[in-house]
Amino acid sequence: MEVFRSGWDLPNPAFREVFTKRFVPDGDSEKILWFNELCRRATTPETGARLFHARGEMDASEYLGQVRCPTLVLHAKDDAVAPLSEGRLLAQAIPGAELAVLPSANHILQPDEPAWSQFCEQVLAFTGAGAGAPEADLTPHERDILALICAAKSNKDIARDLGLSEKTVRNHATGLFTKLGVSNRQEAILAVQRAKGTG
Repeated sequence: MEVFRSGWDLPNPAFREVFTKRFVPDGDSEKILWFNELCRRATTPETGARLFHARGEMDASEYLGQVRCPTLVLHAKDDAVAPLSEGRLLAQAIPGAELAVLPSANHILQPDEPAWSQFCEQVLAFTGAGAGAPEADLTPHERDILALICAAKSNKDIARDLGLSEKTVRNHATGLFTKLGVSNRQEAILAVQRAKGTG
């Protein structure tokens, strides 16, 4: 909390990197800079300290046994923010929960690491949107781009998030639209929603 209060909004990112290096330890220099700046913009030093304190005080473990919805717990094997034992605890305490351990040290998975595609596959399989889904024939890049399109991200945002050029994103989007048999972003989103029974 004192780190938050002392240097969170200083131009020098050293204080913020205490957190960045835990959330994205395997991030390249560009991702580290991006996360440092995101942290600075996300909160003030005082609010950040109070949120950090509240997070440390919160304990919902007594309610885990009451969860009745299907649950998939995804956890990075070497996560520096929350140890794998916490993911195992969740999976054991929530009735019928599944645990998927991902080969990463990053709390925030990066699209260029193997754990990202495994994360996507696990989520698609768990939600029943894997085999037979409209995106089943897409390449990993096309699936990543489709997921971000469904999250209402612009091509510019997608390019930044995936470390691609906007032109590359446009080319992948055109290819995935063809594979899905749609002509634009809205139709692609509707196709995915229909496959998941939400549209």
